[in-house]
Amino acid sequence: MPQRTVILIRHAQSEHHVLGLSGGWTDTPLTNLGHSQAQAVANRLRAELKGIPIRLFSSDLLRTQDTAGHISAAFGVEPILDWRLREFNNGEAANLTLEGPVPIVVTHGGTLDTMTARWLHFAEEKVSHIGFATHVTGITVLQKDELGHRRVERANDISHLAGLEGHVGLGSLLG
Repeated sequence: MPQRTVILIRHAQSEHHVLGLSGGWTDTPLTNLGHSQAQAVANRLRAELKGIPIRLFSSDLLRTQDTAGHISAAFGVEPILDWRLREFNNGEAANLTLEGPVPIVVTHGGTLDTMTARWLHFAEEKVSHIGFATHVTGITVLQKDELGHRRVERANDISHLAGLEGHVGLGSLLG
């Protein structure tokens, strides 16, 4: 069985982050910093995936569409918008093929938590009691290896944000 990979990206900084509004289905665009973050993650993905075909999926909310727009421009692909990828509404992953182009999903922190937990087959009653760090434009990579084992290859990788305002380094997490 071939290795399968899914790359998850949390949307970049949105106006709701700086205005103190709740996330969820609050529909706000990216801030100027958010556009810089989204461009940084797009550049990194393009550099690391060098010529590998992708399929780009995104929530239909503005902040994810804006983030996906930078990735779309970097790869020359149109994002597939899906309201089921909205925050707290995970949709169904059924009937989406993982073969062929690598899917990149731009969504929200809570959705990433649930998708990652379900990828790892966490029991339904446990999903609401766990969480994974999800920084804006953090890259999480889920893979299924040749033997069918599911793993998190990379979680919340934000090294592409080094030097940008608001970057969370290890020191600030431990301080």
